[in-house]
Amino acid sequence: GELASLQPGAQVLVSTGTAQFQEVADQLEGLWPGCRRDGAVRWGRLQVVPYLEDMAAALAACDLAVSRAGAISIAELTVQGVPMVLVPYPYAAEDHQRRNAEVAAARGAAVVVPDEELTGQRLVEVVRQLLQDEPRLRAMALASRSLGRPRAARELAEMVLAQALAGRASPAVAR
Repeated sequence: GELASLQPGAQVLVSTGTAQFQEVADQLEGLWPGCRRDGAVRWGRLQVVPYLEDMAAALAACDLAVSRAGAISIAELTVQGVPMVLVPYPYAAEDHQRRNAEVAAARGAAVVVPDEELTGQRLVEVVRQLLQDEPRLRAMALASRSLGRPRAARELAEMVLAQALAGRASPAVAR
């Protein structure tokens, strides 16, 4: 019910992960009378899927993402310049997700909602406020894109090759 009230025309896509999908789908069928279930659960403008096959396309179409704060998730979001609501996983090793989220928030790309504060109502409130504030959403998108490293794999490969070639050319390298 809360999600449906977000904003006129808003579409919501939720990826649960394959392990949690069945449980979530069963719960949603009880909450959403008349929902369709065909490998996904669909109800109006809401769609819940177990897995996103084409994450790049989903992110390219995304105006705002709600996500955990793992490094790979943030990297994918920032390469696309997607504003973020980050909910750090509280049991991540050395609390690294909280630190990742704090960096994104400090740069203006994210709003952080601590896991212990996460309720449906709180999440919908945060998302609604952001969707209704176009200037802030645009600023967050620009900040997100500024954090992105779309050429990271190429840059890393170039550094490794440069080091390998430098080692080969050096007369001090033991044979």
